[in-house]
Amino acid sequence: IMAVSEVIDTLNRKNKLYNRGDIAIAVKKLHTLGGGFRIVKVGKSEMIISVPTELDQDHMEIMTLAQDGEGCVTVDDVKQQLKWTEDRAERAIALLLQEGMAWKDEFHGIGVS
Repeated sequence: IMAVSEVIDTLNRKNKLYNRGDIAIAVKKLHTLGGGFRIVKVGKSEMIISVPTELDQDHMEIMTLAQDGEGCVTVDDVKQQLKWTEDRAERAIALLLQEGMAWKDEFHGIGVS
């Protein structure tokens, strides 16, 4: 997953002038080759996703929650903020982990003062 704005910023460092439309065309061309490339709206941002798995509303809500939480979300966050059961939160997060769209941080906050 990568933000469209991040792709534009990276490409424009090479003294080129790319915009959102250029990125959309490129992603559309990649999509025809397979591999699941597409642009999706996540919260306030547009993200390029490159996995063939279809994401449902639960996955989008977790990614939005993570975006609002500076990239970090826990099962407890999902349960409290989205009012979900633990099972629902764990299933949705498990798919994101399985597809490499999220990473599990075993040591978050340990040793931080």
